[in-house]
Amino acid sequence: MPIKLSTILSSLFYLLPLYLFVLAPLLRQFFPAEESPLSPSTTDYLFPNGADQDADDLAPSPALNLLDDTFISIDDGVTPDCPHDPAYRIHLLSRTPLVIYIEGFLTPTEADHLVNI
Repeated sequence: MPIKLSTILSSLFYLLPLYLFVLAPLLRQFFPAEESPLSPSTTDYLFPNGADQDADDLAPSPALNLLDDTFISIDDGVTPDCPHDPAYRIHLLSRTPLVIYIEGFLTPTEADHLVNI
């Protein structure tokens, strides 16, 4: 009894989701890759000298100027108006994941409203 091509294709069609959603995650659990989320080739490309990744993250990037008005994509003809308010104190709690605490960002009534939502 010869095997039909349609039988092979339908079997592959049904086995593909099984592999993607069951077998591949199980294999990743039993045989994990490196601890780093970056593959070795990507790490070598991004940090060719073997430099510490955390030290590079802490250094300011000269190419990224957040104070430059052209960095933000806004409508043409609209100039951003952000008043400098010394009442806001910013605390960087964590870099990964990024957690920033801004003192005085919400008034007490706004904070109560968000809690009620």
